[in-house]
Amino acid sequence: MKKSIYYNFILVCLIFLTSLPTYAQDTPGMKHVLKAEALKKVRNYQGALLEYDNAIRLEPDNYEYWLRKGNIYVLMKDWTNAVTSLNKVVEIKPDYLKVYMILRKIHLKNRNIDAAIHVLNQAFTHDPDPKNKIRYKTEIIKLLHKTDNLKQAGAHLDEAKQLIGNNPMILFYDAKYSNLTGNHDNAVLSATEALAQVVSDEPQKTAGLYYELGYAYHNLGKYKEANDALRNADYGPYKTLIFKLTPAYHFKLALAYYQTFRYDKCEELLDKSLQMQSDFSVAHELKVKIADKKADQSLKIESLEASANAEKDPNKKAKKLSILTLTHYESKNYPKALEAASQSLELVGNNYQLLFLRSAILHKLSKNPEAIDVIKKLTHQGGLNQNVKAQYNFALGLLYEDIGNTKLAVSAYQRAKFGIFRYAAVEKLGHLTQ
Repeated sequence: MKKSIYYNFILVCLIFLTSLPTYAQDTPGMKHVLKAEALKKVRNYQGALLEYDNAIRLEPDNYEYWLRKGNIYVLMKDWTNAVTSLNKVVEIKPDYLKVYMILRKIHLKNRNIDAAIHVLNQAFTHDPDPKNKIRYKTEIIKLLHKTDNLKQAGAHLDEAKQLIGNNPMILFYDAKYSNLTGNHDNAVLSATEALAQVVSDEPQKTAGLYYELGYAYHNLGKYKEANDALRNADYGPYKTLIFKLTPAYHFKLALAYYQTFRYDKCEELLDKSLQMQSDFSVAHELKVKIADKKADQSLKIESLEASANAEKDPNKKAKKLSILTLTHYESKNYPKALEAASQSLELVGNNYQLLFLRSAILHKLSKNPEAIDVIKKLTHQGGLNQNVKAQYNFALGLLYEDIGNTKLAVSAYQRAKFGIFRYAAVEKLGHLTQ
């Protein structure tokens, strides 16, 4: 690791040394420059810096002196002061193009991507060579893509397209950018045009374009066209991404919401899976269960209330009240559901399933802080298996989101990545940490 860092450092130094201009003779600061260069050769960097400061005091607008001073700081690995000196070169002589590439190298070495993009854009502005301009814009777009910031690439893509036309690589990034920003029709156009130019049977060369095309069709509700495209994208890292565009994936998400009493969200996801595949049987089965819960249950409630009131055995009475609680919840009579839950819990104490349902009732009554307290206590109970822990933490994440506490929501979803809750938890984390 240390060797790698050292070699990178030497590479930066070599770039500097081969980029330095030949300084003019007989200038006021020349005697100090000559002393500085002599001191640099014997690695007396502090002495060299003092001499360059003397030269700069005499000729503050001599960009060569600032450039050479920056070189000293590079040799000292003092990147902050190197950048300061080199930025002075940019200020004095913005058309000295090599300084931008030196700054780019330093910024990338220090993982300051924003600064690297900034100097590449400056180089683009001042370099008249169209080929170089294309190179600068392409690197900016790639850096934004690499750091998951492609949404910021709109203007850069427009400028690249003006210079290079319908280049397949630029069209790929344009399709991806269009999908990220919701312009799925344009993503279809860009991906289709790129694929017309890329003649290859190698999936590693075309999978990305087919994925963007399939993703665009999927979001436009054209599921047949999406499936046709995605079949050609089933390669390497795109396999996982493709799964997220399947009815099976949406069904797995729906199950997580079903298990946390969020029936509306569950049904929304089931409808999405059935739009993709109308004969997806497990989705239909779960929709039937939700439909049963939405049916008129007034007669059932009346019978349960009478039966619970007549019951003398505390345990049996608590069980009937527990069933009554769920029935009231499904009928959206949340005050009655809370009342029945409280009566049942008074009889039997800690019924974990009923306490979990009680938190869902409190949420419906807009009492999220109380609902959170209930689940937090549940998560601290001993002997819970991983599935139940994941269930509680997923519900807790939803509640934290409801009150706007993103940090605690993320923490809860991290703990919910298990079993049927794994996909929904990861999906939530993706949205919250993006």
